Amino acid sequence: MKHIYLCSEEIANQLKISKTGSNQTHRFSIAKGTTVYWPKGHSPRHINPKSLTILKEKYKIKELVVIDRANTTKEKIKIKDHINRTGTSFLVGATPYKEQPTFPAATEIYKKKTGEVLVCYGEKYKKQKKNQRMTAGEWLAPIALVWNYIGINISAVGVSQKTRKL
Repeated sequence: MKHIYLCSEEIANQLKISKTGSNQTHRFSIAKGTTVYWPKGHSPRHINPKSLTILKEKYKIKELVVIDRANTTKEKIKIKDHINRTGTSFLVGATPYKEQPTFPAATEIYKKKTGEVLVCYGEKYKKQKKNQRMTAGEWLAPIALVWNYIGINISAVGVSQKTRKL
C-alpha cells in the first residue's frame, strides 16, 4: 500500500481527489492500492502526534510521501529540506508523546538528499511572490515534523497550482 499525505484540502480539490471516508481530524481516499490523507484543518486539534499516530497504526504507515503547495513554475519539485516561517508548531504542548522526547531533532527529516528547500508560510502562503532564490510552500514544515516525530520515513514533493494529477 502506498501512502500520500496532502498538506491541505485545497490540494485534494486541485488534484480532484474525492474523499471516501473520514475520522475526527482527517479525510482520506483509498483507490488502486494508494491511500491519500489530508487534514480537516491546520490546528493542533487536527495535526498532533496522537491524531497522526491513529492514522499510522490503523493504516500501517511506515513510509509517506507528503505533498504541499509550492510557488514554482514547475509542476512538481522534490523537497530535501524546509524552513518553517508559519509561526506554528504542532508539537508545542503535545510532547513528550509516548516514549518520544520533549524536544525532537529536526534535522534530516526527509529521505531525499536532492531537491529544493521549501520555505513554508502557512496562511500567508498566497501573499508570497515568486522568488528566484527561495521556493515558498504552505504547510509542509510543521506537518512533516510531526510525522517524523512519530517515526515515519518521509519523502516530500511540492506541486504548483497548475498541477492536476499526482
